Amino acid sequence: MLNQFVYSSKQFSKISTKRNHCVSPVDSLRRCLSTMTPYAKESSQETLSLDHLRWDPSAPVETARLPPSFWYTDPKIFQKEMDTVFKRNWVHVGRVDQVASPGQYFAGTLFGDRFIVARDLKGKLQSFHNVCRHHAAHVVEEGEGQTQEFRCCYHGWTYEMDGRLRLAPQIKGIQDFKSRDFGLFPIHVETFGPWIFLNFSRQTPEPLGTQLSQLGIELENLGMTNLKFIKQVEYEVDCNWKVYVDNYLDGGYHVASLHKDLGGLLDLKNYKTTLYEKYSIQSCSKSDAEPSTDLKDFPERVGSNVVYGWVYPNFMINRYGHIMDTNTVIPISQNKTKVAFGQISS
Repeated sequence: MLNQFVYSSKQFSKISTKRNHCVSPVDSLRRCLSTMTPYAKESSQETLSLDHLRWDPSAPVETARLPPSFWYTDPKIFQKEMDTVFKRNWVHVGRVDQVASPGQYFAGTLFGDRFIVARDLKGKLQSFHNVCRHHAAHVVEEGEGQTQEFRCCYHGWTYEMDGRLRLAPQIKGIQDFKSRDFGLFPIHVETFGPWIFLNFSRQTPEPLGTQLSQLGIELENLGMTNLKFIKQVEYEVDCNWKVYVDNYLDGGYHVASLHKDLGGLLDLKNYKTTLYEKYSIQSCSKSDAEPSTDLKDFPERVGSNVVYGWVYPNFMINRYGHIMDTNTVIPISQNKTKVAFGQISS
């Protein structure tokens, strides 16, 4: 199964247009491998001498070999991905409706970093590292809430909703202490449709809206606003995160065999994949054939067109009928992945 999924990703990375090229998971990892430390390389020296040296990412799909298997199993490769892939790109963390009003916030942990997303008292969306500037305790518990300020439970340091330090008890008299220098460390935050994304990079990233421009147009054409949250379910799968993504990216290939009910509703002969620098769009129209009477909710969900958008590196958007659902792929280890499945509807 692993080899099948990897080959599908290899096929995907070779599909291109004259205008656009999409960075697949294995392409990105190939780039980050070029910066691997000698220590990480030595950990898989035997594999590097065989699989890695035989693999040619520029080869046409007809003669392509599988990427090195240790990319999916080596814990050092996994850690490299956390640092160079997930902490340097926009990643989905929540929904706009979770912080619709001033004072609302939610907090969590992603890739080992504690974060807060909040709507400050002036209505501006903010995000910070959930780490007090005094002794690094968290300033709020994980979860959702409403507040006028963030107060660390350890020594009572108190922060405004925009991250500024408002109160540091018993600091009076300490020379050269300036409150303006001890605000919460900010995180880049932006919205795309009904979702909130963070970027943990210390560099200023490309704006998310610019990065996903065409995907935004495609989703708006099918209706992306005024949708209401229905549910979110989280589950774990025993695989590397790239295996899950690879499976999603070959959607037009496995649907007819694995999802026969859904496949019977789609005009798979005209299934199209368009690739861009940091996302892809898989699209298809509804089949003219009459659906089977045994189907449950598929006809209602498909509508006239379907759009499957993948936002690098780990967010998937499925828009059909009156429903839009998402999958957020969260790596836990080199062989375990958490998937957060969300659903919103008109």
